[in-house]
Amino acid sequence: MNMKKTQMIKHLRALFRGDATLQAEYKNSDNFIRAVLQLGKTDPFKRNLCTSSDSYKASHPKQFPRGTTHTSYYVEARGGKFDEIMVQGLHGVARILEQGVTVEDVERANNLFKSHFGRDIFVYKQWLRIATEFDGKIPVNMFGVKECTVLPVKNAMAVLENTHEDYYWLPGHFEPLLMRGIWYPTAVGTISFHVKEALRRAFERTSDLTGADLEFVLKTRLHDFGLRGVSSEESARIGGLAHLMNFIGTDTVEALIMAQDLYNMAEDFAAGISIPAREHSTTISYGDDGELTPDQEDEAFENSIDQYGDGVYACVMDSKDFEAAVLRVSRKFKAKILDMGGVFVFRPDSGDMFANIKYALETLSEEFGYTVNSKGFKVLHPSVRIIQGDGLNKVHDIVAVTDCVEDLGYSVENIAFGMGGGLLQQVNRDTHKVAMKMSALKVNGVWRKVRKTPKGAEWKTSKAGRLRLVKIDGEYRTVDILEFPEYEHVNEYVQYLRSGYGMFEYNEELFLQIRAYSDTQHLTA
Repeated sequence: MNMKKTQMIKHLRALFRGDATLQAEYKNSDNFIRAVLQLGKTDPFKRNLCTSSDSYKASHPKQFPRGTTHTSYYVEARGGKFDEIMVQGLHGVARILEQGVTVEDVERANNLFKSHFGRDIFVYKQWLRIATEFDGKIPVNMFGVKECTVLPVKNAMAVLENTHEDYYWLPGHFEPLLMRGIWYPTAVGTISFHVKEALRRAFERTSDLTGADLEFVLKTRLHDFGLRGVSSEESARIGGLAHLMNFIGTDTVEALIMAQDLYNMAEDFAAGISIPAREHSTTISYGDDGELTPDQEDEAFENSIDQYGDGVYACVMDSKDFEAAVLRVSRKFKAKILDMGGVFVFRPDSGDMFANIKYALETLSEEFGYTVNSKGFKVLHPSVRIIQGDGLNKVHDIVAVTDCVEDLGYSVENIAFGMGGGLLQQVNRDTHKVAMKMSALKVNGVWRKVRKTPKGAEWKTSKAGRLRLVKIDGEYRTVDILEFPEYEHVNEYVQYLRSGYGMFEYNEELFLQIRAYSDTQHLTA
């Protein structure tokens, strides 16, 4: 801690001791100091909204028909890998947009665009008016489905409309921000959701677990290993949090920070859990001269048992010979594992995963014992489990493993999964063909329906009208409120922004509500 900060804290403590009002408002001086220091921090969702777009969009304010006052844009998944998606990211987008713009933002954007285009393209006065006359708030309304809603593709998941007639161009300006803020967490959350659905079905077939026990075990069965495989810290934050709406297992620390930041939660609130785990480096560190003998590898395993044996802990078993290591640990350390009372999780990491899992299941059941549940499937002794974290890039890969485990006569509760790049990185906007398009504009006081219908790419045909999402006979449908005005205020959307002001109080309660809502979502087909 530097000297200036140390002196400031001393002054703050003195102020706290001398002010009864402060003492009544804060439980102790540390809470008061923490609150004051927080005032100097930059909001993690602050962006320069003037520049949060494609360059060419700076020229759009002058491209609309004369007399245009309002526009309506919508975001849609036009198809792709899954027929049903879990929509995520709307809270994050709203948090960014509600920050608004400052005079400094506008001045910087103006200077940049003058150099970028070589002439005055940026509508400086209009942006400056937002910063000075609108309290910096963006004059737009944002509607969308509730965060974590499972929605059939080809429906409008969100709508953005301007609220001031001079800013008809704003919804289009924010197309990149909305698309980027929605497609990525939606793609990750959808993978995570489909894995959860597949695992739930496998548990229903092979496990006796019910109620809270089932939910806890299920939510620990897909662990986020994706931190090192993503392109950036921001990707880890956003994608990792999307996964945590379905599961609680993660090693992506940035996702935990994102949850705290997005929902203004305490620094000691963890949205996910993890366990101590041994990797190859901490195993081969017991070797020498480029070799790792069985005794040296066993010394590494015993270290984990000694250090973490009273809880759940994992060891990677293939630094030398996977089968030999599994067998040695099962025989040499069985008594110690049982005495410690925890759970030793065996992790295959290379080779044929189906052969490795078969060997581990059969060896552990023979050495540690098992029970047979009411559905006829073997459940390993509770002191041992397996995690497969290699070679899992698609939902189908995990389904293939659960099918294999089931075919071998074992309950799926015996195994957990780790997914890295396949969860957080191997997705893009076209995974679900996400697009944001204008569907209506108001010209000279009259709403017009508009859409594109590209010949030869009919799948890109967009929707027309002022769109809202409704549920009719239990099915989601996107409707045009110019045709069906009764749905303008009675629909499946919630409002995220009203004239640029956020409509949610972001806190722990909201986070837990959304996570609980995620658990109510299931595939319709």
